[in-house]
Amino acid sequence: MALRNNPPAGALSFPRESETTADQPMSSADLYQQRAVECYSLAEDFSDPQQREAMRRLALLWLHLSDQANENREQEAAAQGRSAV
Repeated sequence: MALRNNPPAGALSFPRESETTADQPMSSADLYQQRAVECYSLAEDFSDPQQREAMRRLALLWLHLSDQANENREQEAAAQGRSAV
């Protein structure tokens, strides 16, 4: 996979889930959304349309993971609420 232009330094590194923003740990869903945005942005660096489309599909997969993480968090919260009663 050759990029038309080299991505900026650090463009392919993602923050670890343990990193915090505003004293709050980044949730899995937020991390997955951030990765989706980065994949979509990086897609524009590919000169090959098939590679560009593959990166866009990868971005959609990250968004799907984000949705699933949100659903899991909501289900866990609901289950904890029921067990506390």
